[in-house]
Amino acid sequence: MGVLKKQTGRTATATTRGAMLAAGVLAAVCVATLGAGTALADPAVPTDGATRACVTVKQLQPNANCAYSYLPGSDVGKRDLTGINLSHSNLAGASLYASTLTDAKLRNANLTGANAADVNLAGADLAAVKLGGADLFSANLLNVSLTKADLVETRLQYADLTGADLTGADLTDADLTAANLTGSVKLIGADLTRADMRWVDLTGANLTDAHLTGANLTGATWTDGRICAESSIGQCN
Repeated sequence: MGVLKKQTGRTATATTRGAMLAAGVLAAVCVATLGAGTALADPAVPTDGATRACVTVKQLQPNANCAYSYLPGSDVGKRDLTGINLSHSNLAGASLYASTLTDAKLRNANLTGANAADVNLAGADLAAVKLGGADLFSANLLNVSLTKADLVETRLQYADLTGADLTGADLTDADLTAANLTGSVKLIGADLTRADMRWVDLTGANLTDAHLTGANLTGATWTDGRICAESSIGQCN
């Protein structure tokens, strides 16, 4: 029994030394491959060269590169954020009330449920942005790109969308009451199912392949200048 215990102890010691040796070899390989002091990649950090440069609201400044920021629920209302890059950022539930974000980059950003009433986003890139349930009452969206944007149940009453590109956007159940959609607005392939479009101005808009099932167009100005009759549902009567 004593001999067995002694042999077992020697076996365990040899196994431990072997594991330590293997770990040392692996570490040496990592250093040789990556270089001393190089950290292994954090899976939460973007791999396309971008960094989360802005982790506090104070860092949000005009023309700042704040792509991939994580600031849900933040209050950035009444701020000058002209030209800021917030692409791929999470600002769900944030307040952008009356802020200026002209020429800003917000591609693929998450602004679900945000308060963006009276915001100035003229010329901004909002392609594939998530704005479902957001409040954009009286927003300045002049010449913005909202291609393939999620605007489901978004409030866009009295918003100025002159010259905007909404190709492929989802505006299901959106409220566009009295919105300005003139200036060759592109609604190509847009989903406007059950959208409230009463008194909206669509003069010159491109509605090719747009889905208007259940949309309320009462009092709307149609693309050819006609005024849609009361109870125009799904089409301009």
